[in-house]
Amino acid sequence: MKKVTPFFIALFMLASSYLPSQSFAKQIRIVGGNPVDDPSKYPWMTAIVDSAEIQEDINSGQFCGGTLIAPQWVVTAAHCVCDSPANIIDINDIDVVLGAVDLKAAPDTYERIEVSRIIVNPDYDPYLTDNDVALIKLKRASAQTPIDLIATPDSDPSLNISSSSDITTMATAIGWGDTEAQKQRSLYPNQLQEVDLPLVSNQDCSKFFGEGEITDNMLCAGFIDGGKDSCFGDSGGPLVIPYQNGGYNLIGVVSWGNGCAQPNSYGVYTRVSKMRDWIFEQIRLANAPIVLTDSKLTTIYSGSDLTVYGSSGINSLYIQKNSNVKLINFQEIGFIAIQGDSSLFLVSRLGATVTLKDKTNETTIIMPATKNIKLIMFENITTILKIQSNKVMLGNQEVSKSEQIVNPI
Repeated sequence: MKKVTPFFIALFMLASSYLPSQSFAKQIRIVGGNPVDDPSKYPWMTAIVDSAEIQEDINSGQFCGGTLIAPQWVVTAAHCVCDSPANIIDINDIDVVLGAVDLKAAPDTYERIEVSRIIVNPDYDPYLTDNDVALIKLKRASAQTPIDLIATPDSDPSLNISSSSDITTMATAIGWGDTEAQKQRSLYPNQLQEVDLPLVSNQDCSKFFGEGEITDNMLCAGFIDGGKDSCFGDSGGPLVIPYQNGGYNLIGVVSWGNGCAQPNSYGVYTRVSKMRDWIFEQIRLANAPIVLTDSKLTTIYSGSDLTVYGSSGINSLYIQKNSNVKLINFQEIGFIAIQGDSSLFLVSRLGATVTLKDKTNETTIIMPATKNIKLIMFENITTILKIQSNKVMLGNQEVSKSEQIVNPI
């Protein structure tokens, strides 16, 4: 089957009412599993859904899964929410559903929470599908119980599996995905599905993929004879093993594969133990100020509500849309790349304030850099705001008086 990057599959699904073509082979859902009837079994299981879908039928809008790892945080696959670390979907386009096993259940039986922020691993490679992990911050804390453990190197059994191992370690993949893709047709169940799969060493897994396609950031699971697997759309969902007292350890994130449940192939998952440090660091920094100390490019992710402090020298900053960012103390020249629309930015430098309003504002008031400055942002643009000691540059245009900016670029 043709292999494509998972992001484009997700776009195809959105454009096709979530009925993917079998030719799209790198996004996966559950095949050969069993239904989950008890919502308390996996309370941390989440569905990522199109925010435009009506409450009474979220099944048709579900396109990825995720795992609740903290009351306001969900881990999922990067390819579910972007095609590169710098191109993330709008936070207003998705909701997260928690506490559901039946996606056609009454709305009052589950939680549906809006998203306030999406953070993608900056090392995500959409072509190799490496470092395929992202975090979603919910607008409010969920009442559901987060998963018991996020795998550490010591608690990740896939790290100890050798190609000659006779010991079979089973893991469980969970999702609402296509259950019959191997039969050349698609069936997306309302009911949550689970399937038990043996973990496979990366050495054995690599035999069925191209050179370099299976990295240390990935783990594999499945049967050499096929028949059971994750499949189209379970992407982002969990691969777990038992932990303690009935709990679970998150060891993998559903990522990609060559088809579904095919013989001589395996499902590929993001190895969570390799992502653990990044996950916790992002949560820790989520609401902490950022201090720029050199000219290295810093990205402020969509949904951020942050204060950023500059320093002497050139500060390079990329601000994604839907961010609320206050920038302080840009002592020399600040180069700030801004992806707009509907975002508010406050920039302070030696007493100057720059406020970028969304595209609904009708006028723009420009004053010298030592006084208050208001700029307007337009939809679907990326521009460079240069703050110098005695003037403000918007793109290549100097702005130092009151005027209407029709098109900044």
